Amino acid sequence: MCDDMDVQRLTFDSYLYKKVVSMKPLQQLKITMLTLGSILRGKALAPLKYKPVDSAVRENKDVEKMLENYSIKGGIKVKN
Repeated sequence: MCDDMDVQRLTFDSYLYKKVVSMKPLQQLKITMLTLGSILRGKALAPLKYKPVDSAVRENKDVEKMLENYSIKGGIKVKN
């Protein structure tokens, strides 16, 4: 998506003017379809089972204790 000229223009103009700028309806529809395609590709290519990466700064028992108290947010579900 980043190499698409409409995406670059929308991103740059929004950054420049500090607000989301409006685009022509066909350009907006194109960006919406690219976004939906990226989401669907990401879901299709994602692994079926999530395995957390070992922490570089904490022991595994500390991480497990933290996961018991706080669940991971954002759609990734971890079984305890």
